[in-house]
Amino acid sequence: MSKNTKEDFLFNNYKLFLVALVALGHFLEPNYLNHPFLYYLKWLIYSFHVPAFVFISGYFSKREKSLKQLFRSILLPYLVLE
Repeated sequence: MSKNTKEDFLFNNYKLFLVALVALGHFLEPNYLNHPFLYYLKWLIYSFHVPAFVFISGYFSKREKSLKQLFRSILLPYLVLE
């Protein structure tokens, strides 16, 4: 059994926050077309929560690269192309 580090708990909290954003996005679904704020909030949530969740989950699949290297090789091209 591996020990959980403080960093693991931090990323688990980030994942929980992203899952909560998914629930919030689904909660906004019925009325987001009626209110401009809800429309922009829904699309803001949907624009980053899945890529962020994939990035955080993928960070733990291999520990060969540092976070800085991952940023340069994965997140930076994603942001440029998005």
